[in-house]
Amino acid sequence: MKPSEDNIKLGKNIAAAIGLEPHVYPYFDQDNKNMIYILDCKDPLDNNIKFYSTIGVSDAFNEIEMKDNSFKDIRVEILMIGNNSTDKWGNILSTTGFYITKNSWSAEPGTIFKNILNDYAPDVKLPHILFTRPFPWGEKLTDPILLESKEVHFLLAIPVSDSEAIFLEQNGYKALENLFINRNAEIQDINRPLVV
Repeated sequence: MKPSEDNIKLGKNIAAAIGLEPHVYPYFDQDNKNMIYILDCKDPLDNNIKFYSTIGVSDAFNEIEMKDNSFKDIRVEILMIGNNSTDKWGNILSTTGFYITKNSWSAEPGTIFKNILNDYAPDVKLPHILFTRPFPWGEKLTDPILLESKEVHFLLAIPVSDSEAIFLEQNGYKALENLFINRNAEIQDINRPLVV
């Protein structure tokens, strides 16, 4: 199935913002019934790192509870950074996306999807996915992209440990995000040292 015109525009905008030599690949679920496109680009500063993004997750409803207890549909695409610590980054990201598109899980900064990496790296010490704002790209992806059919916001998916997930529950999302930034955590490595 060919991506929609909006998703083609979206892919071009993301590629221009994050990296070089973009490629888009379809990823299917286990039953080969559902598909998500994954964009990958080379990091312009480090050939051992790639940037990844879902294309089309934003077609799915993503209901977020607001401060006034109302709900709002905020469409998202998920970004990820990966090095050669695994060749499964696209699989990890597509699985994360399928939980949003197929299972109607909501994603926003501070949300954790549990045990996503266990299928791809059973002994990994970072089995969960944390969603944060896309801080590695500065201001490039902080504002949503407005397309004809939707407004798309961006989240960065970071593999985290049990202890980091507990730290988030006790101290809040911003505290953990600040640890990643202040300690220059190698979020592109599934074998990175833990920040807590």
